[in-house]
Amino acid sequence: MLVASSRRWRTANIVIFGATPDARLRLQWLAALNGNLPVLERIAMEPLPLVRLTKVPQLKSTYLRFNGRRSRLLRSLESTALYDQSLHLALNLHPSPSSGFMPELQSPARELHLTVWDWTREEGALKRIVDRALARLQLPNVQALTLASAQPSGNSPAEGDLLLAPITFREFLTRSNASGLRRLTLINFAIDPQALPACLAVLDALEELTLSDIPGTTVITTTLIKRLTPHVGYSGTCANAILPKLHTLILETAQRFEPAALCDFVNARNKLLALGGTRKRFHCIVNAHLPHPSLKLVPAPNGAAGSLFDAEMGLVLRSFGALRAEAHRRGMLGTGIVEVKLVDGLRKRMGRSSWAAIW
Repeated sequence: MLVASSRRWRTANIVIFGATPDARLRLQWLAALNGNLPVLERIAMEPLPLVRLTKVPQLKSTYLRFNGRRSRLLRSLESTALYDQSLHLALNLHPSPSSGFMPELQSPARELHLTVWDWTREEGALKRIVDRALARLQLPNVQALTLASAQPSGNSPAEGDLLLAPITFREFLTRSNASGLRRLTLINFAIDPQALPACLAVLDALEELTLSDIPGTTVITTTLIKRLTPHVGYSGTCANAILPKLHTLILETAQRFEPAALCDFVNARNKLLALGGTRKRFHCIVNAHLPHPSLKLVPAPNGAAGSLFDAEMGLVLRSFGALRAEAHRRGMLGTGIVEVKLVDGLRKRMGRSSWAAIW
């Protein structure tokens, strides 16, 4: 009955519960769908099927989800070699006594969106598996890359667990299609802000960049923003600008930077785009993340006697107001050049992955 109706499918979510070989064998019936999916555009499968769908002319996105220990997940990444379109991988990482092995791997995928869920409660487990994967992976055709992580509620990562090795990351970009990468998204993963500009310097074609602060480390700092600000001279020249084609910046942030520095950055980027002969204006989106209630209560300023407020929440709200005021003063807020929004931090950690629409 499923095969008979498959010619009308545009989206398919196929889940066989259980990570055993038998569960994978139960997806063998997918073989009958080859050549019988003329309008399918997106498919999500769990676990990784033994059968690969090859004759799907309209397929744009494939979602694969794996569950297991590090060794099994590293081997499962070999599936990236089989897909040449937009591939979304979700790894559910479980405790493992060994780190596992991954062979050197080249994938033709034009887009790779990797989300890792950490269920281990092991310090450094998340960082080790992603660093090891990046050290062995090569993406010569990649145009869009997403690295995202999520932790179940109550399973907070240790400080530094979400900081990727900068040398490994830069070598991965250089080995892959650094000159053709147009969109880079790091959500709940980061590179040390001191080393990040050197990593981004190899991405001359990058047009859209998403960065996020992570627990224990403020990545989006005033210093970083100034280092990424191009210096456009009075003669209308700009030499050695990092990310010369960048037109969109998305920040998932706790707002520990100076509003004026970000507005100067946006102005300079607009001038750089104009030098390149494009009519496109620079667009900056700031998602200011509300913290969890800290219970660090202090007397409310100018409040009624005995009134208290959350100090960390107050700091975020003050920074949020200051940024909006500065952007408004420079005429950036109402024109859409700069957007500043308050978002819930927990929702960001659990739902910003491309898998959010599937799960």
